[in-house]
Amino acid sequence: VQKGDFRAGYYRDQTIMMALDQLSIEQFFSGLYANTNLEEEPMSAGRQMGGHFTTHFLDENGQWKDL
Repeated sequence: VQKGDFRAGYYRDQTIMMALDQLSIEQFFSGLYANTNLEEEPMSAGRQMGGHFTTHFLDENGQWKDL
């Protein structure tokens, strides 16, 4: 994977996220076991199926983040 590459996920999303150092084993299993702590399971706080990655677009005040 090189800078500027476009990545479209499929059923092996977890491996590319781990290779990019964007997902740890702890975060992966926190998602599988529906951990509601956002620090430990940052994608959805245990509300989505494993491998459905998200980005938080709003800050804690409900304002749009500059992504």
